[in-house]
Amino acid sequence: MIVASGKRLSNLVNDILDFSKLKHHQLELQQKSVSLREQVDCVLMLSQSVLAKKRIKLINSIDLNLPSVLADENRLQQILYNLIGNAIKFTEKGSVEISAQRQNSHIQISITDTGIGIAANKQDRIFKSFEQADGGIARKYGGTGLGLAVTKQLIELHGGKIWFESTPGIGSTFIFTLPISKQKPEHGGFRYRSTHPTLVDNVGWVEQSDTHHSQPKNDKTYTILIVDDEPINLQVVSNYLSLQDYSIIQILLLTAKNQIEDLVTGLEVGANDYLTKPISKQELIARLKTHIGISKLKIAKEVADLANQVKSQFLATMSHELRTPLNGILGYAQILKNDSSLNQRAQDGLNIIEQSGDHLLTLINDVLDLAKIEAGKIELDTSDFELTSFLRTITEIVRIRAEHKNIYFKSQVDDDKLGAVHGDEKRLRQVLINLLGNAVKFTDHQGVTFKVNVIDNSLIRFQIQDTGIGIASEDIETIFKPFQQVGDKQRQIQGTGLGLAISHNLVELMGGTLQVTSELGKGSSFWFDLNLPTVKDFTAIANVETRKIKGIKSETPLILIVDDKPDNRQLLIDILAPIGFEIIEASNGIEGLTKAIEYQPKLIITDLMMPEMDGFEMTREIRQLFSNTIIIASSARVFEEDHQSSLKAGCNAFLPKPIKVERLFEYLQRYLSVEWIYEDVVSETVSTAPLVLPSKEVIENLFELAMSGDVRTIKEQVAKLVEEDQKFEPFATELNQFIKRFEVNKMCDFLESYLENE
Repeated sequence: MIVASGKRLSNLVNDILDFSKLKHHQLELQQKSVSLREQVDCVLMLSQSVLAKKRIKLINSIDLNLPSVLADENRLQQILYNLIGNAIKFTEKGSVEISAQRQNSHIQISITDTGIGIAANKQDRIFKSFEQADGGIARKYGGTGLGLAVTKQLIELHGGKIWFESTPGIGSTFIFTLPISKQKPEHGGFRYRSTHPTLVDNVGWVEQSDTHHSQPKNDKTYTILIVDDEPINLQVVSNYLSLQDYSIIQILLLTAKNQIEDLVTGLEVGANDYLTKPISKQELIARLKTHIGISKLKIAKEVADLANQVKSQFLATMSHELRTPLNGILGYAQILKNDSSLNQRAQDGLNIIEQSGDHLLTLINDVLDLAKIEAGKIELDTSDFELTSFLRTITEIVRIRAEHKNIYFKSQVDDDKLGAVHGDEKRLRQVLINLLGNAVKFTDHQGVTFKVNVIDNSLIRFQIQDTGIGIASEDIETIFKPFQQVGDKQRQIQGTGLGLAISHNLVELMGGTLQVTSELGKGSSFWFDLNLPTVKDFTAIANVETRKIKGIKSETPLILIVDDKPDNRQLLIDILAPIGFEIIEASNGIEGLTKAIEYQPKLIITDLMMPEMDGFEMTREIRQLFSNTIIIASSARVFEEDHQSSLKAGCNAFLPKPIKVERLFEYLQRYLSVEWIYEDVVSETVSTAPLVLPSKEVIENLFELAMSGDVRTIKEQVAKLVEEDQKFEPFATELNQFIKRFEVNKMCDFLESYLENE
């Protein structure tokens, strides 16, 4: 599950990032002499891992003696994987054959399948981005609609061309060219032999939608229709316009009637303007140009509106496609982490999988956020939150990162002046984590200082200072642009170059301005001011206990899971069934409605986008029958409009994918009023030995180290204490537990309490 989901996610992410880099001219090729036969062998072998439940023969007919091509090896594999993957995905039975032949200075490569083909009305748009097929095809095959757009641009970047031939119901052939290399290829020794007919799975592109807007082929050519029963009038107007070119048909009334009622009547029947005879050439031309200009503006607006609509649909689909495989990766990582039978090595491996998945989710969110910002779809979600505890959580996260790099992290926060505020907690966290993470990443010596000060009433300044590598003056103006990474190349590979662009836009959306000063080799300072109104009488929301849940008390609730993806249903079953919930499944809205009527479950968890009947319609139908049934929408479509639409349809709550188990349990506790049975946890700090304190000087030193976040030195100091005298072991154990739980502030309070008692 985790491996298959990871491969699918990797392909989707690569397409999205490459499309964005191509759009911003940030992608460069590393071309060399490459054996085409070997690259196809490699891609065919990789394709074996995604085959499932289809019998398709894969055939590599490329001659081993064919000249090598001049190409970027990684990008060529991406091109082949997209095209071969498409052929496999849209072929139910038969074969996929790859062949090639020399055409002068180029090699012409063909990928032929016996699949469903491409509908005639879609063939002129399959290489366009941000277009999706009709609902049935899109739901069945998935994808983001970027694969072929990226493939075409990559081929053209190599100096080649791509085209296709297709017959619906019979199959398709995609043909592209690459330049022949004059050098000998570097053989990797890889060989693939066509095997017996194998099974096939989903990869690649989505058949394009029929959304289309025709535009004038030449906006300098216009056609004017002249209607008049007097030949002389026709001749006069024709002569006036003989040297003008027009193509947008306008209706202008030319008449000798000049009364107001005549003008009104003419406009009411649909005319664009009204001219009175005798006409002036200058007036006629001026009015035509005005109306044509207005018409062009209308067309431009329609095209822009259509583009935004297509982008919005693309963003929703892309979010769904990326989060679906990540749901399996993170979901099962959370489940397996609770398996007590796993040894420490396996637990460490799961921690790495979960951390990597969370990091990947952050990158995906960055890409989606940038796309939403560009499409004007991002909005603030403000609420009341306690700023001091909010900042404490962030500083503890960053403090650990700094500790791993052996640099200090100082937090200087006006705790006495800060309290509950009103703002967008999620977006503020995103900006601060991004800026603080960058500061740690680009600092190797000394450290990072985080300052939060009240400037005036509710105006708060957030400032991040580091002693890192700094930013060159010529790069300052570009760091807030997408995909602009500066500094050491080794550090650049750790991100997408989107973080600062998104942070800059989010700060502006929240009413501030992100500013920076920097000196190369000495460090940088980023800061912004936000107006966060103070909230009085704030009450924090209690969370579900963090102890491991092993069961439920009293009766066994029945839960219906509705999702067209078996993997998503199985994930929820593996989370809920072991602790005592009774589960029934449905693979679409119609089946879900039928089982809801038959079994009348207490709670339903449903996906939103499903074939036959989606989650919205199913929820509306159930609401007409059962008003008290709890319905939770769980979807990889995480835009605010999806959330609101689900609530409007009748859902009680929205659970985004990838699913967080803690959030799921919070909803179950809230809506079903279940009582959990927790596993008994033996405290690691239990000790019968008395807590013997070291000298006041040692405690003061440890307190100062804790205040500066120097956890590494604290570990060394307490280890030395125990070495010198075993009586300090309980004291050392207490401090090590604080470090293990990342509770640096609590450790400060612990040490300070003993200083105050002196």
